[in-house]
Amino acid sequence: MEGILAWFRVRLPIPERFNKSTSKGAWRSQATAGLSWFKEDAKPAIEKAFELVSLLADYGYPIEVLWTERPGFVVYEDEQQIVAEPFYDTPG
Repeated sequence: MEGILAWFRVRLPIPERFNKSTSKGAWRSQATAGLSWFKEDAKPAIEKAFELVSLLADYGYPIEVLWTERPGFVVYEDEQQIVAEPFYDTPG
């Protein structure tokens, strides 16, 4: 598992924001927390994520894969991922 996590640490940027608020400490609130989503064309990251999902499932961790075309209000974006504050009907 450490190899998979190391892959992510090297190749996937850590988002700078997880909510729209600029208030200090607001990022701690679950009510305003954004959800992270892979972009459709981030194939290597998605493949590696499925490796991690498989490994975690082998150890009994429940995994649910979510897909959406409406992730919410985008608060961070890079080439492979976005973070969005979900709409009321966004899965998550």
